[in-house]
Amino acid sequence: MSRRILLFGAGGFLGGHLLRAAPNHPEWTIIPCFHSFRPPEFQDALCVDLTSSVAIHEVVQTASPEVVVNLTCLPVSTCEKAPALAQALQVEGTAALAGFVQPDCRIVHLSTDMVFSGNKGTPYGPTDKPDPVSVYGRTKWEGEQRLASVHKNSVILRSALQIGPASFRPAGFLQWILENGEADRPMTLFSDQWRTPIVVGDMVEAIFRLADSDYCGILPAGGDTAVNRVMMGAWLLSSMGKPLDLIRSTLLSDFRSEVPLQRDLCMDNTLFKEKSGLSLMDLKNYIESVGLAWRKRHENQND
Repeated sequence: MSRRILLFGAGGFLGGHLLRAAPNHPEWTIIPCFHSFRPPEFQDALCVDLTSSVAIHEVVQTASPEVVVNLTCLPVSTCEKAPALAQALQVEGTAALAGFVQPDCRIVHLSTDMVFSGNKGTPYGPTDKPDPVSVYGRTKWEGEQRLASVHKNSVILRSALQIGPASFRPAGFLQWILENGEADRPMTLFSDQWRTPIVVGDMVEAIFRLADSDYCGILPAGGDTAVNRVMMGAWLLSSMGKPLDLIRSTLLSDFRSEVPLQRDLCMDNTLFKEKSGLSLMDLKNYIESVGLAWRKRHENQND
């Protein structure tokens, strides 16, 4: 008999990919919970306000899950504009969820590499102390702490930038590059902001594996390759057959942003790969495969 995963944040980028991968994992029954957006194929699914402890308690009691996967988060810019909402969702909502589940219920909780300032200069590991510079990073870190203090049977994934196709809605870095490349529209990309992105399919598989694991603690969940956005944009445009002069390379210091920007959020993924048992996709090969697939579709349409 399959076990139940109660999935919060089902309407987001990662949640959509997890739902689409669910048929490959018949050992689990996914109970998706949406917030403000429900895709057409899930109009009968649960809609839960994670800023309401009453709503959280009700859905947890009704679902009685073996595992809770909490992917809820606000956009970084929204957190800066509405810090009280970020606190309610990413801190108080996480604490309420952790307090309502049964002690033997497993929690897989999505956090972020943005709990760090990016000033360390070497890859971040699981024992590095967070020093966030944004409301988003601060509230995600506070949510981590509240979860860990209340519910011990949990694993916290400090996710790097996730790379992959859009899920329910057009979103994400690759989608943005594809749209600009297709329109031959110039784009400005940072050459001095470093991350260790992870392919979204790898993150989905890690969540399913860690749901069935007994590891508890923090995992820096990033890929194997340190890159900047100019590099990723060049890989994609080149594989699309588009000119690289569409890229306008810029420095963080030359860009005015409404949110704090971190220079180097690379992470040491050694423990993440050990505990998930994953062999990660090569980032460059994956991005190039996306561009080649677009190019093939475009050529077929013009035949």
